[in-house]
Amino acid sequence: EAWEKDVRLPSHLLPLHYDLYLHPDLVSGLFMGRVTIAIEATSPTSYFLVHTKYLDISDTRLLNEDGDEVSYMRAFEYGRNEFWVVQLEAEVVAGNYSLSMEFNGNLTRGITGFYKSVYTNRIGEKVSIATSKFQPTYARKAFPCFDEPSFKSTFSTVLVRPSQGYIALSNMPVAEEVE
Repeated sequence: EAWEKDVRLPSHLLPLHYDLYLHPDLVSGLFMGRVTIAIEATSPTSYFLVHTKYLDISDTRLLNEDGDEVSYMRAFEYGRNEFWVVQLEAEVVAGNYSLSMEFNGNLTRGITGFYKSVYTNRIGEKVSIATSKFQPTYARKAFPCFDEPSFKSTFSTVLVRPSQGYIALSNMPVAEEVE
């Protein structure tokens, strides 16, 4: 199969936009999330692939550009190439699709991807934070994605944080904060 032959994602699938939701739990060291990726298939395809590593993906949905569900045979992790594979029942035409996944992960699996760190504040208290390191091949540890530098896209991100004592920092302007 195509996902077994190449460690790179196929060039006929292009990410257009991500809607990402991340909810870290600093006490348990776990996080949950969901992502919807708008994808352009530039040619007919019988599968969709994204990168994933160390994530438990619990739900996968694929919609066509009319919002109709696209049925698939199976969705599974192909760990050797760090892919999440959505193998379709039948080939679909070129066009725009929406791939949604719900997932869980662990913030304590090293210092790459989405991870837990601890610092000492001014009064000597240890404070846990969630942080990220998304250099090539690390974003796939935080959410299913096209984790190769050649795949550029836009993002809308919701990050859940405690209302008191925490801030969220980003390299993009904050669109909205809700308590």
